[in-house]
Amino acid sequence: MQTENGPELLTQKSLDNYINALIDKNGGKVDSNLIALDKEGITEDGKVIKGLIADVGKTARKTGEQMHYVGQFGSIQMAKNEKNDLSGKIQQD
Repeated sequence: MQTENGPELLTQKSLDNYINALIDKNGGKVDSNLIALDKEGITEDGKVIKGLIADVGKTARKTGEQMHYVGQFGSIQMAKNEKNDLSGKIQQD
């Protein structure tokens, strides 16, 4: 989970509890209203958890796959960072 102080790992239990709490709060339904509830968030294990859901429904899998590659912590940027780090080390040698 991204916080003001950087990324923070959640336990599987916390994540499961969070998702199930959102579904319960939504009357047991898995629909686009979960995104609005996710923006509000829920306190779990003394932490406010929110902003984890990017999509719900038929397009959710595709959205998740696309998000894997983009952004500051996406695989494309991480590969660029690694390439730059290695280039700097090669030039130093």
